[in-house]
Amino acid sequence: MSLGGDNVSPDSLRLRILVVDPAGEAGGTLVEAVRRWGHEMRSVRDDASAFAALATFRPEVLLVVADAQERVGLLVAQRIRRMEPVRPILVGVSATPESGSREREAMAPFDHSVAWPDDREWLAHFLRAVARTAMPGV
Repeated sequence: MSLGGDNVSPDSLRLRILVVDPAGEAGGTLVEAVRRWGHEMRSVRDDASAFAALATFRPEVLLVVADAQERVGLLVAQRIRRMEPVRPILVGVSATPESGSREREAMAPFDHSVAWPDDREWLAHFLRAVARTAMPGV
């Protein structure tokens, strides 16, 4: 099974990515894709683990699985957003395609939002662009 965007990033373009997936909805394929793309990653399921990983792993990007029914991911994102000016890029991941205003509102605390797995190509390209921006001259 192709996950799209399967090109592995060279070591110089690796990001530290933390996947926060409280309900385990997108976890397996999302985690597999991030690893396949060559990024260093960790995955957690609750807010306490997410904040511990922020301090020790220091991710550049957080992929937070959240939807209108999942409050943990939203609370994590809202709390991290207040960490300005230095904080990881927040990407809200919906395990179902966004359709209604409730889902759009759920993604409000994020810098970007994607529907998984529909937007996997976009996510792969986005992460490569972030890595290139973080490592000028590469």
